[in-house]
Amino acid sequence: MTDKQNIKTSSGYFGRLFGASISTRIAFASVCIVMLIALLIGSVSHIFIRSYIMERSAVAMEHNAAFARQRLEYSLNAIIHDVSSMSGNLILSNALVDSQGRDIYILPFLKGYKMPEGITFALTLCDFQGMPIASGTKDNPPPYKKPEMLKQTLSKGLPYTEITGDPPNPNLLIAYPV
Repeated sequence: MTDKQNIKTSSGYFGRLFGASISTRIAFASVCIVMLIALLIGSVSHIFIRSYIMERSAVAMEHNAAFARQRLEYSLNAIIHDVSSMSGNLILSNALVDSQGRDIYILPFLKGYKMPEGITFALTLCDFQGMPIASGTKDNPPPYKKPEMLKQTLSKGLPYTEITGDPPNPNLLIAYPV
């Protein structure tokens, strides 16, 4: 058996490769180096692109959150302005005094009132004890007898706000003195 046949049978492909000519070995080493460089470039570009995408996603989420915050702030300011101007309305003041004929004019007013931004709401006019006098809702509204609300709106003449309800469906309660 010759040396070349011995290399073929004992070492397989790598034995032939390393036992072959110098040009074959240089070609193999060159291919390995090129593959290693390609792997390195691919890995580095993957890391940079991934970090860039993560950074851009964070910036986009911050922008969306800021936009949502501004929109919510605008809506709340519009609601507060609306309710504030409504609390000084003479129709509401007269409805507190006129117990006989108030249903004729106050119920259509409360039911037909539209809030800005298409916000769903319920308007209820209450007496000094927090008992509903008239409401724009179909259902009978609950009494609003929270002591802190009555104290702030009646004694101090200041508006009262509170977030009520469960987290998936919160409600904003705004009470203004009339």
